Amino acid sequence: MPDCFQFLAMDPLMLIGGIGLGFVLGNKLRLHSIRRVISGVVSKYYYPHSPPNKSVEAMKGELKLVVAVRMDLKMGKGKIAAQCAHGALKAYLISPDTLKQSWTFQGQTTVVTQIDSLEELRSLFEKGKSLGLPVAIIRDAGRTQVARGTETVVAIGPGPISLVDQVTGKLPLMK
Repeated sequence: MPDCFQFLAMDPLMLIGGIGLGFVLGNKLRLHSIRRVISGVVSKYYYPHSPPNKSVEAMKGELKLVVAVRMDLKMGKGKIAAQCAHGALKAYLISPDTLKQSWTFQGQTTVVTQIDSLEELRSLFEKGKSLGLPVAIIRDAGRTQVARGTETVVAIGPGPISLVDQVTGKLPLMK
C-alpha cells in the first residue's frame, strides 16, 4: 500500500475521531472569521455614525465628548450607564488618531446630557455631522429594557469645545 494511504490502516475509531476533530476545529475557525466580518458590517451599517472631517481634526484647543441620553425611554441607571459607554466608545473609535491622542492626553472630558425624544437625538446627530464632528448613534440590542433597534444615545465628539457646544451647549446635564 502506498504511503499516502497509511491512514487507512489506523484504528477506525481514531480515524473517525481525527476527522471529527478536524471538522469541529475547521468550523470553529470559519465561524470566528464569519463572526468578525458580520460584526464589522453591523458596526458600520447598523449604528449610524459619521467620522470627523479634516478641518475639525486640524483645530487646536481643548476637546470634549458629549453623550445625550433619551430620557423618554425611562431606562434604569445601569442601562443608561451602559448606553453612554457604548456611545463614548463608538465616537472614540471613529475618531482619527490625532483627536484620540489629544482627547486622551487632555483627560477625556466627557459630559452626559439629557434629551426628550428620538427627533431631538436625530437632530443632534445631523447638526454634529454638518459641523464635521465625530458623531455616533447607539441602537440597543433589545435584551433587557428597550426594544431591539431603539436609538438610545447620541455621542458627539471628541471635538473642539467651541464646536461641540454649538451642538449640545443648551442641553441640560443629566440628573
